[in-house]
Amino acid sequence: MLSLNLDGQNKRLSAIEQLISKEGKLVTSLIFEDESYVFFDKDKRLIEYGPAANSYLDASETYRRLETEERQFCIG
Repeated sequence: MLSLNLDGQNKRLSAIEQLISKEGKLVTSLIFEDESYVFFDKDKRLIEYGPAANSYLDASETYRRLETEERQFCIG
């Protein structure tokens, strides 16, 4: 399982979702086991980081989920 170091803590990835912003822009979200999250734009620039548990559900309500058969995202 993929882990990232955020705020000095090693966080294990739980899920990846693709969302569409109100402006119609593609956003990729990485959701971690503690329910913190990061949102990236299509150019892999950080849009938002939510460190608090249970905050992803609140933050993702401003986006529409993109339903696809295959979700791909590469960091690097």
